[in-house]
Amino acid sequence: MFKSYLKAIRPKTLPASIGPVLIGLSVSYYTQEFLNIIDSILTVVCALTLQIISNLVNDYFDFKKGTDKNRVHGFDRVMQSGLIKEKTMRSIILWHCIFALSIGSILMLKHGIVIVLIGLISLLMAFFYTAGPSLSYFAMGELLAFIFFGPIPVFGTYYIQTQRLDYNVLLFGIAPGLISSAIMGINNLRDIVSDRSSSKMTIAILIGKNNMKILILFLIFLTFCFPLLYVKEFHNLILLTSLSTIFFFKTWKSIYLQPEGSKLNLDLANTGKYMFIYSFMFSSILMAIKCLK
Repeated sequence: MFKSYLKAIRPKTLPASIGPVLIGLSVSYYTQEFLNIIDSILTVVCALTLQIISNLVNDYFDFKKGTDKNRVHGFDRVMQSGLIKEKTMRSIILWHCIFALSIGSILMLKHGIVIVLIGLISLLMAFFYTAGPSLSYFAMGELLAFIFFGPIPVFGTYYIQTQRLDYNVLLFGIAPGLISSAIMGINNLRDIVSDRSSSKMTIAILIGKNNMKILILFLIFLTFCFPLLYVKEFHNLILLTSLSTIFFFKTWKSIYLQPEGSKLNLDLANTGKYMFIYSFMFSSILMAIKCLK
């Protein structure tokens, strides 16, 4: 059962939720030279739990809608494979929601309406991405990934640490948001055939696989350029973040050369690693710059 649960939560996708939190924490530290460790841990746990809920809900409702019947290239889906029954999955989702609300309530009670709104909207999006209106079925996957794995968690993390409504902080969420959009794009590129047969509309279907590859690589290129925006504000050292993009050159080459299908699974996993490494490098360098001042 535990192995099935691990498959359901898709561990390789989880760095997408940690990356923007790390950036939010580093910007907070740069601003005030202090981090609340307890709040930092709670924020990471909440972000991870919301990502897990999104993955579980996606597995459940794609199965219920029959989408997974046509999917042959993606990672194993536990509902379609019969590894977890419907009733059990509903219970797992419910307990994760209770856990997320329990942990999140501490932050909500402590930090007020801003965190309440961010937490509840994020939880609702975790459901409605696949359930209800099924936003992922209307070519909105990349946009939602950008918003909720980029500017929103960076801003929310910063607010928790500083209690400041500084909307300029949203700009720091651009890079992780672009990487998250690229991750979603690779996922949709891989599934372009099965999604089309299931009447699921994605950007990959709208613009075609070759244009989708170009779009994904363009998003990655923008993250490579992103540190240039902060050289004057911080220090030339921030440019070292772009080295993380170069480290994954083989992955970007593979995305361009590979046809859609299961061969993109490794590229998808590696892009998730890129998200974490990029965010970790940016955050570490920013905090180091602050310490050197």
